[in-house]
Amino acid sequence: MRRDATRLQHLISLTHLTEWTDSASTTARSKIKWLSIMHGLFNGTGITIGPNETVNVKELDYLFQLVKLIEETPPNVVGRCLFVDQGAPALPRSMLVDPDSYAKQIEAYTQWIIGTAKALAPSSTLANIDDGKLEQDAEEMVKFEMKFAKLTSPPEMRRDATRLQHLMED
Repeated sequence: MRRDATRLQHLISLTHLTEWTDSASTTARSKIKWLSIMHGLFNGTGITIGPNETVNVKELDYLFQLVKLIEETPPNVVGRCLFVDQGAPALPRSMLVDPDSYAKQIEAYTQWIIGTAKALAPSSTLANIDDGKLEQDAEEMVKFEMKFAKLTSPPEMRRDATRLQHLMED
């Protein structure tokens, strides 16, 4: 959607901006200290920002939404945000959790592992390993990936933000 260039712009002092966002706040935590934020932004630049400094606010509704977002965000979330994503196997999860339907692909993947091991390992290393042992190791790797895939969430569940955002307590 293209923004309308004819929108009114609102010149407002930092003091009035703070008062306006404070009036939109329902909790003390969502009160935004605009002057402190500006001091932090311009710290060390030699630029002095005073409480009567005027800022140009193009969309007042954006500020209202920002206040609501801050109210809904748990305290200290910015300082303590840790995102851990699930790992991903080489083959698609759908193949690994349903090996009977994808037997040919899983067999080809097993052979690819064996071929890759032979291509990457020095010939002296493989001289002591028989093909049966190499095949057994590759099959064990694939079985491990199958077990691992069953522990992961399918893509359609991973798109559900309510399932992904699990807050951890201190």
